[in-house]
Amino acid sequence: MGRIAGKYLIFSICILAVQQLATAQFNANLDLSSNFDDNIYLSPEKISDWIYDMDLSLDYTFKDTATNIFYNLDYLRYQQNPARNFFLNKAGIRYSNDFGKKRQNWFYVGGYFMDRRNTDTYSYYDYQQLYLYTNQRFVIKKTYLRTGYNFRYRRYMDFMELTNYQHYLYLQLSRSFRTRTSLIMEADLGYKTFYTTTTYTRTTTESGQGRFSTTHYRVTEEQIPSMSHAIVLLRVAQSLHDRVGIYLQYRGQFSLSDASRINAGSYFQDEELFDDPFSYTSHGLSSRLTMILPENLQIRAGGGVTMKDYISETSFISETDSIGAGPLREDLRFNAYARVSKTFSFKDKWIDSIKPYLNYTYVNNQSNSYWYDYNYHFLGVGVVFNF
Repeated sequence: MGRIAGKYLIFSICILAVQQLATAQFNANLDLSSNFDDNIYLSPEKISDWIYDMDLSLDYTFKDTATNIFYNLDYLRYQQNPARNFFLNKAGIRYSNDFGKKRQNWFYVGGYFMDRRNTDTYSYYDYQQLYLYTNQRFVIKKTYLRTGYNFRYRRYMDFMELTNYQHYLYLQLSRSFRTRTSLIMEADLGYKTFYTTTTYTRTTTESGQGRFSTTHYRVTEEQIPSMSHAIVLLRVAQSLHDRVGIYLQYRGQFSLSDASRINAGSYFQDEELFDDPFSYTSHGLSSRLTMILPENLQIRAGGGVTMKDYISETSFISETDSIGAGPLREDLRFNAYARVSKTFSFKDKWIDSIKPYLNYTYVNNQSNSYWYDYNYHFLGVGVVFNF
């Protein structure tokens, strides 16, 4: 804990130094948190740990322009399992501009480069990622129309066969009514391809004994298909009070592919590898309540349920099953969360605000596949400094 506190202090001093040299267009945020996770490997066999997270964000807006550059550094440290420690570095640029007769339409474009670095033990998580996007917003008779496209290239350093390209198109309509009700409808189309389309696995077996033994080699060929899906989203939000709001949302994901890349049970806590969003069809309901109380106290609580049917991934029937001998995998996921935060603002000070917060998350993933039948509790406390 002493070393962590020392690192946090050094970063805080660095931010203060930068703040003294910066102009009004400069903004800095430092988010420090301590979190307890009772199942860090998302496994039916739980292993718990304390996780310390330091998240530093810097951004600068050029004077008299709508161009912004930003940098983010995120470092996670595991107390009992230091081999899991990793860094995330992200740097990018974004631009926005209003247009039209009343300047009520908007155009957005931007992108960033991300680099993830783990310890040697978990180097297969290492990747570099390029993300680019362009979005437009139009106002048509009190209805907001948003549309856009984003592209992502992710390169895994140790396994080029996992490197992939991802494309998304989306269209969204939203409108607010006099009843203080808002309606949002969205449709997405996603497409994913991989750097390599075929991988080969060599298996060695021996038969016989002594000089009569024979070695057999078998090469297994696996096709990595391109994948696509469509997503529909419907959200109804209601303002119950000037400071209280709630929404209810349905999200459906429909696979347009006959096969998918098989998720790997060893890639814990990495959605891309552990539970690829393109590998299943799903239906989910979720809700969230937001309360903004006096003295800048905010409470958010919500949860949901999601049913997933996997396209071509078979289930592991037991701990000893290494090939997935069961039927197609099916998951039923429940989640609940709550966040309490309070903002302390300062005027004419070297710091703009301080926001302490408390987070709690519970997830119960019920699956017919042994290694994906798990639950976990995640409790965290932290503070955000805004300079």
